[in-house]
Amino acid sequence: VTDPSRYAKLAKQMSELREVVEKYREYKAIEQGISETRELLAETGDDEMAEMAKEELASLTARQETCEADLKRLLI
Repeated sequence: VTDPSRYAKLAKQMSELREVVEKYREYKAIEQGISETRELLAETGDDEMAEMAKEELASLTARQETCEADLKRLLI
């Protein structure tokens, strides 16, 4: 690299984007987990399993809200 200031600027931008990408991947994984948990909840006939799925769904939904807020903050 012949221009150190340009390199530093690009490295900073890449670092900022990396954080956004990682948070987005986390958000997508949570969405997938919510989808799978809802599917399990719809298919299960076991009350104990349904209760566990409801608890997991509540946990994932809370994580999704937090992750979404983090993403919005990162994108501003």
